[in-house]
Amino acid sequence: MLIQKEKYKKAESVIKKMAKANVAHIPEKLFSDVSGSVQEPSSDNTVTVKIVKVKDRQNTMLDLFKTPKLRSRTLNLCFNWFTNSFVYYGITFNTDTLHANPYISSAIVAAADIPAALPSWWAVQKYGRRWPLCLSMALCGLFLSGSAFVNNPTALIVLVAAAKFFNSVSFSTIYIFTAELFPTTVRNSGIGITSTLGRFGTIMSPYAMLLVNIWHPLPFFVMGLTSCVAGALGLLLPETLNRDLPDTLAEGETFETRNAREQQVHVRVDNDSPQNDDNDHLDNSSPHAVLISNDDTQ
Repeated sequence: MLIQKEKYKKAESVIKKMAKANVAHIPEKLFSDVSGSVQEPSSDNTVTVKIVKVKDRQNTMLDLFKTPKLRSRTLNLCFNWFTNSFVYYGITFNTDTLHANPYISSAIVAAADIPAALPSWWAVQKYGRRWPLCLSMALCGLFLSGSAFVNNPTALIVLVAAAKFFNSVSFSTIYIFTAELFPTTVRNSGIGITSTLGRFGTIMSPYAMLLVNIWHPLPFFVMGLTSCVAGALGLLLPETLNRDLPDTLAEGETFETRNAREQQVHVRVDNDSPQNDDNDHLDNSSPHAVLISNDDTQ
């Protein structure tokens, strides 16, 4: 990322720390003013650093929609963000419609956020990102939809509070999932556009209460149905737990496919291979590619 942003001094500092940790020697000057390579004579624990400048164009959010898989994942995440915000603030703003004391019902529903933090942290570490997101959104939708057919105030508050609990779990998960799904070159743009769609969900949530003119429980029923649909769509997203995350647009397009590993670009130290092809692991969609390898031959 530092090299892609042409922050060579910081990148050089990081590489030197990596070399020190691996008991390897590197040239004093890693980056020259022009594209090329800097090498030292081959010897044990000597590192050859090749810098190849491939492309200067900066990626923008428009690049998220130019390839089929990135486009579908971006739209999927946008809808998930919209739904999370729509449901979260829809419940928060409309607790006074639960046929109970508005102060008590608001306190109970708001308190559901507190215990949601711990299980969301545990679930994403143990089961990944996709299943906790999908299941929590589906359960939120089921509880909300079910509340439309309950008249008892106590049962209604319990169902809505449970829905708020699972919505908070999904909200915590989607932040991590979104950052890991987008390639490094467009990660900020991806998070920006999805979270913006989430704010549209926040804007729409107060207007959902206009549906009470049609049927009093209809707002929560619509929110619940939307949450179930978003949870089902989340199953189409690839899992990111313990996976090599994409750095470039090409890697993002081939993420979790057979040739994904072949197209990944890494700054890596290879202690096993005595020789490396200069063109290995280079991708034309990345502004720069750096290959660090130990030459173990004499």
